[in-house]
Amino acid sequence: MSSIATGIGEAFRGGSSITPSLGRPSKVFPAQVLDICMNKDHKTLYKSPKDIGKIVFRDVFKDQDKSESEIKKTAYPLDRSIMKYPLPGEEVLIFIAMGERDTKNAGETTIGACYFYTANISTNHNVTYNVEPFLATTNAKINPTNKLPIAVNEKRFKEKTLDIAAVTEGEDIKIYKQLLPNEGDFILQGRFGNTIKFGSFKGTGASQSPAGSGITIIKQDIATTSKEADMMTTAEEDAFDTSPASHTATIILTTKQQINNILACSDLTSLRVKFSDPEKRGKTQWQQEDSSKLRNG
Repeated sequence: MSSIATGIGEAFRGGSSITPSLGRPSKVFPAQVLDICMNKDHKTLYKSPKDIGKIVFRDVFKDQDKSESEIKKTAYPLDRSIMKYPLPGEEVLIFIAMGERDTKNAGETTIGACYFYTANISTNHNVTYNVEPFLATTNAKINPTNKLPIAVNEKRFKEKTLDIAAVTEGEDIKIYKQLLPNEGDFILQGRFGNTIKFGSFKGTGASQSPAGSGITIIKQDIATTSKEADMMTTAEEDAFDTSPASHTATIILTTKQQINNILACSDLTSLRVKFSDPEKRGKTQWQQEDSSKLRNG
């Protein structure tokens, strides 16, 4: 047990110079995102398309006494095949690995130790907005040469977020509700009420459905809250809530289950599609209701 604890301690004591050391290839440490490049308009981080997603970061443990204007360390996404882009001010995990890095000559790269990041850390325990203005430093250390009031420095990350209205409402965090999980579920949860749930059927909302058989739910919901206590959907707001009044779009994929609405879209169309005969699913015989309300876009 002591060796495991020692190993974890060593991992989190890794340094974080601008250029990583080849002698520490396995170090992992938490860092706060100070800035991120999301398009070619970024004035300092964008040089080529590979810079999309590139961040400037502060080592949570090593850089507490540095002003943000001094910090130049950058990191690239660890796995571009599945990405959750952090917002400025959020916390991620930094890895050191071999990869292409820029040289002093414009347009040239070399192979060497690089910083990569992954795993947005839910410091506020929600999926929408996890910014902590003073996570890794104090107000006095943000920019010592130009000391600003705490209230001003609290807003500095909001000013770096391109669409802050998507995640906040006034001074409150706009928390999009998370889908209530069942035992064994695998859930992909976006920031904005978009969810894909891979689970097993528990028997609610369907007829003649064997418990434990697989079910996949794709759901888009605009329901938000500013209260942490309401961040999870309730049993009454589960994935089978597809009524137009709920402002919800849901697609449910099943095997043996028979569910009344396998697709429902709220305000856009009030369109509901059903199999007219479950025994003829392979022949794609459909019954459409209110399809005349469907409009482009």
